[in-house]
Amino acid sequence: MNDASTSGPIEERFLSADDSRSTYEPLPSHGFNQLVKVRRQGRWFMLKGLKEEFRAQAIYRELLKKEYAMMAGLDHPCIIKAFAKEINEELGPCIVMEYVDGMPLNDFLATRPTTAMAGVELPDDSFVGDSRIGLCWGPLHFPTTQGRHAELDLSKEQGCIMLTGLAPGSTYFVRAYIETAAGTSYGNEISFTTAADVTAFPEGTVPGWFSVGEGKQVYFSQGNLQYQASTQTWRFAPHPYDYTGKDNMNLSPTWSGWIDLFGWGTSGFDHGAVNYQPWSENKVVQSNDLHQAYGDPACNLYDRDGRADWGYNRIANGGNAEHRWRTPKVSEWVYLLFIRDTASGIRYAKARVGDVNGLVLLPDNWSGSVWPLNAVNRTDVSFDVNRISVSDWTACLEKAGAAFLPESGARTVSGVFLRMAGYHSSDAAAGDAWHLTMDQHGLFLDANGHRGDGLAVRLVQDAD
Repeated sequence: MNDASTSGPIEERFLSADDSRSTYEPLPSHGFNQLVKVRRQGRWFMLKGLKEEFRAQAIYRELLKKEYAMMAGLDHPCIIKAFAKEINEELGPCIVMEYVDGMPLNDFLATRPTTAMAGVELPDDSFVGDSRIGLCWGPLHFPTTQGRHAELDLSKEQGCIMLTGLAPGSTYFVRAYIETAAGTSYGNEISFTTAADVTAFPEGTVPGWFSVGEGKQVYFSQGNLQYQASTQTWRFAPHPYDYTGKDNMNLSPTWSGWIDLFGWGTSGFDHGAVNYQPWSENKVVQSNDLHQAYGDPACNLYDRDGRADWGYNRIANGGNAEHRWRTPKVSEWVYLLFIRDTASGIRYAKARVGDVNGLVLLPDNWSGSVWPLNAVNRTDVSFDVNRISVSDWTACLEKAGAAFLPESGARTVSGVFLRMAGYHSSDAAAGDAWHLTMDQHGLFLDANGHRGDGLAVRLVQDAD
């Protein structure tokens, strides 16, 4: 019997099989390999050999030899160990391997977990130089290392890769990657859907995830921001299609109703603006100087301590804690509406929910089969192109994670105008601040008004 390290034909480099095995069970096998589960001396092992039609072909025998040579030098908790080589009376040349009672990644992900642990199956030529190997995943097709990813540390016993940040009831896509001096290469894509658990969503949010940048997701609030001056209470509208309309003319520190159109930077915190109270009224057209974040015309709401942003406030039905929410940046509005990819390719659609015009925002994992939407991703269509009843919205679209921005109007020195809508961003411009404008004829980002104009606020919360 030759030692496993001696040279010669492949038959002479394998030990003779121990015939004392007590259990011998075939395992599902693919390609030219054959796998067998063997119990020896009270322990399970796996034999990896060649299917009968390949055993006589030298190229496959050499591949088996090369695989053992590679595996023998590896020792990592995410890589199956190779213990020895042997000649088996039924399988011929075999590798004796560690047996792990688990399941393939595809099968495990099909169980709809909310977290996942995964290893990486590496090709023979992967272990070169300073290669970095890992997994990337996300709610969109073809995830890259620009988004969520984790590297497998082959030099340490780090353990398998944990797929973090998985949202309940959502579809995700996973790819392995390898980074070398020549660039980054990706493996085949697989997908899985996590188990539904709406309790995982923060209070006051829509049950969906929306990308606002590469590898960056947010939750949208359930409705537009509202304020009651008499009690100094902030809340989100009870329903996404709710707005207060003409009540926004009641600008007073004692008003007991609700308003939802605000001048820019009117968070209620004295951050340096002249008009910082939510009920501040723009009595002159040129109101930009009265609404400077932190008293600086170049400052954005998110600069300095962030208190110029409405999201710094305690929101009664949004977790009731300070600094939990924020106003979207103009770049995030642009990415959300015009750049991001989604599982269905649909980002938004104009619609009428009940008798309220507005914009439907679809989450990253939106399935087109949830609700048939017309004229998607188009700014030049009317709201009538999609008519959705309130009951259908609640039972179908909202439940699947869709958000709705109502055509809630705008307030100027001339009054409240309802057949349009403006939504603030947190970015300052040369004169006005940037905002999203929509009406029956268009949808665009604009900075040509006045900071004192009352516009709607829709807050977001960063997803971990």
